[in-house]
Amino acid sequence: PEARKLTAFRTPFGMYHFKVMPFGLQGAPATFQRLMDHVLRDVSSFSAAYLDDVVVFSQTWKDHMSHLKQVLACIRAGGMTINPQKCAIAQREVAYLGYIIGFGKIRPQVGKVDAVHKFPVPTTKKKLRSFLGLVGWYRKFIPQFAERSAVLNNLTKGKAPNKIQWTEDFRFL
Repeated sequence: PEARKLTAFRTPFGMYHFKVMPFGLQGAPATFQRLMDHVLRDVSSFSAAYLDDVVVFSQTWKDHMSHLKQVLACIRAGGMTINPQKCAIAQREVAYLGYIIGFGKIRPQVGKVDAVHKFPVPTTKKKLRSFLGLVGWYRKFIPQFAERSAVLNNLTKGKAPNKIQWTEDFRFL
C-alpha cells in the first residue's frame, strides 16, 4: 500500500494510482515472483509457482487434497485471490512452462517440439540467437546439446559475420 503513490498519475479527471501491480512496470514480474515465493514458502516441498501459475504435486489423492488446502490457505493468508475458472484441479498431467508434467516424468509439449521443427532456417545472428534460445529450453532432451550447439553459438559472437550461411553441417541439432 505505501508504494501505491509511486504508480500515481494525473488525468484531467484527477489523480489516480494502481491498487494492484500493473505488469507494465519495470521489475514487476520479478517482484511478483518474489511475492509468490514468499507466500508459498511453507508449502514449497509440494508446490511451485512461476508468476501466477501455481502447481501442486502429490503422490496420492489424500495427500493432494491436503496439499491443495494448505496451498490455498497460504494464498489466502497472503491476501491473494484465485479465479476458479482458470484453475485445473486434480490433474494427472499438466502443461506447465512448455512441458507436460505427470506420473513422475517431464516431457516437452508436442506443439513446442513442432515449433522447433518448423522454425525457419536462421539467416542472421539475431535469428540464430532466437533459434538457440528456443532449442536451449529443451536442451535436457537433446543429447550432447552443449557440444552440438557450440559451433552455432560461435556464429553469434562479435567478429562472426551477421549473415549466416546455413549448411547441412548444422542439421545435427
